[in-house]
This record gives sequence, C-alpha cells and structure tokens, in this order.
Amino acid sequence: MVEPGKQDSASSGPAIGPVKRFGRYTLVKKLATGGMAEIWLARQRGLAGFNRFVVIKKILSHLSEQETFVKMFLDEARTSAQLNHPNVVQIYDLGRESDSYYIAMEFIAGENLAAIAWRGMKRGRPLSPQFAARIIFVGRTVGRSRSFTVTSLLKTSS
Repeated sequence: MVEPGKQDSASSGPAIGPVKRFGRYTLVKKLATGGMAEIWLARQRGLAGFNRFVVIKKILSHLSEQETFVKMFLDEARTSAQLNHPNVVQIYDLGRESDSYYIAMEFIAGENLAAIAWRGMKRGRPLSPQFAARIIFVGRTVGRSRSFTVTSLLKTSS
C-alpha cells in the first residue's frame, strides 16, 4: 500500500490520499461532487499483480433510494458503454456496492478542461477561438461531449 500523499514508484499514476475500500476497488481521492454523483480516483487490483487506476462515479447516497435517479444513472451507464471513440473514456464496470450504484471508467491522466478554462479567464486569457472550435469539433464527432481532459483533446490534434 502506498502512503497517503506519496507516489507509487511501481506506477506512473497520481499521488493518492487516504484510502477507502469500495467493493473490489480502493477509493483514493475524491475528484468532484455533482448534483447526482461523486467522482473518485480509484485503484483496481487483480490477480498476478494486475493494477490500474480507474474513475468511479458513485451515485449520491440520498439519491440511491429514488427510482427516477437510479434509472437515469443506469441509463447513462448503458448509453456511455455503447460509445467507442478515442476521445471518450471507456466504461469498465457498472455495479452496486451496499446501497450505492457506481460506474467504473477509464482514468486519463491530464488536467481538467474546466480548470484550464477557468484559470485562463482569471488571467484575462480565455481559450482561443481555435481551441474552442476544436472542442466543439470533438464533441460533435462523438455525438455527445462529456467531460474530457486536455490530454485526450490534444491527442486528436496530432
């Protein structure tokens, strides 16, 4: 196990914080909380040293009792799992742990696009029209744009 706040020398993944078991995953860092779910960086381990970082989207506990929200969450997972494009994260798993539904998906290292846009606005340098056009193009190419990192966006420019 890696000490909180230290980088695991065996992987090129991010530094991690306090860990919490969640079924077959280890939640290592909360990345965000939205109106419907929490987003966690997690570690998936398996047989023979299998080890990778994933992202867990976990429905908020107070919504897991509401059938409408559960249905929306499950529909999102099924729909997202059908998308196959280099700029869309892959869905690895859909499950339920205790009373919490979750989606496990691909982790892509990179800075969040919203954070870059916000920092640019604060500095008086918003995203260039060319970069914004590229974002729109990628979003239209995959049919529906979710959140993606600048790393994955730049991958299409090369």
